[in-house]
Amino acid sequence: MKATVIAAGGAPPACDRHRYILDVAQGSRLLVAVNGGSDVAMHLGLQPDMIIGDLDSMGEDARGHFLRPGGPEVQTFPSRKDRTDTQLALEYLLSRNPRPDAITVCGAFGDRLDHGMALALYSASLQMASENPASIILTDGRQRAFSVTESTVLAGEAGDTVSLIPLTPKVTDVHLEGFCYPLAGQTLRWGMTLGISNVLAAGRAQVEIRGEGVLLVVHTPKEM
Repeated sequence: MKATVIAAGGAPPACDRHRYILDVAQGSRLLVAVNGGSDVAMHLGLQPDMIIGDLDSMGEDARGHFLRPGGPEVQTFPSRKDRTDTQLALEYLLSRNPRPDAITVCGAFGDRLDHGMALALYSASLQMASENPASIILTDGRQRAFSVTESTVLAGEAGDTVSLIPLTPKVTDVHLEGFCYPLAGQTLRWGMTLGISNVLAAGRAQVEIRGEGVLLVVHTPKEM
């Protein structure tokens, strides 16, 4: 199962920056709009299967368009709660299907550093808690980020920037192939910038953790 979550992303709903979501949503079995992400979905002509959140940033046009008989399922929560709306959306998707093939969160970074960091750490916690975790990709249409506990193959173009950020105090025995600056068994620790701004040497590269720990991989295409 492929699923897509649409968050507001920090840009006006009608902004052209959101058009990448149309490509991401193709083939999705489930489309979930988070709070103000429903405004983005409406401007893109997308019909969510679910709208979730406290709806405090949902515009009046989106309310009239979606909150009507025959509209998408809606799960509302109070504004005073212990989890972000995006976390609630991911929990909903995983409750519907504990082993989806991939979940892509669009508008994941926006203009809130705190939300972006919390979302990256939450997705990493899901990776560590399951033997067969869902692939959760965070994107804003220009960058994509995901956590790695064992290995992953990156597809891109030579010259793309890739940063590796430890999400655990240390990540041991890290190996990189296909990068301009390879690693062969080094340890990445909190507070180190060794993994920042590496560069793809070709169209494919591999990140492998042969030891322990979790890395956040942030892929920025050369041409954004």
